[in-house]
Order: sequence, then C-alpha cells, then structure tokens
Amino acid sequence: MNDRIEKVNEFLLSVMKNKKVIVPEQNLVEDLNLNSIQIMELVGKIENEYDVILPMQKLQTIKTVSDLYKAIQNLEEFSL
Repeated sequence: MNDRIEKVNEFLLSVMKNKKVIVPEQNLVEDLNLNSIQIMELVGKIENEYDVILPMQKLQTIKTVSDLYKAIQNLEEFSL
C-alpha cells in the first residue's frame, strides 16, 4: 500500500505547477491548485500505471489527497 501512496505522490508532483508538500488533508483543487487538465493527467497516470479505469462517479467523490489514497487502496475493483 505504501508503494501506491508514494507513486500517487510522485504523480501529483509531476502534474503540479507549484511544487508543494503533499498532506492527506489537502484539497486537490483548493489547496494544490490542480485544474481539470492536471486532474485528468493525474487520473491518466494512475490508470496507465495500474491498468485500471476509474469511473467518473468515483472521480467525483475524490476531493482530497486522502480521498485519492482511499480510492487507490481498492484499485482491483476497477481492473480491466
């Protein structure tokens, strides 16, 4: 699991314009200033890395870094 968190942090840093410290409580849009293109880039990286497709309804529930961590805990349910 820690490997996935580290990988997601790496993906987050790769799409962020202003590199910041990543804290689980941070809001992806409000705190990390991710725009829709960056979020889709992040989702694409996760989907490619783990060979999954994240459903739009699931993506709409992901607001914070912690939500993102929780979503990747059960990636197997989204496997292709």
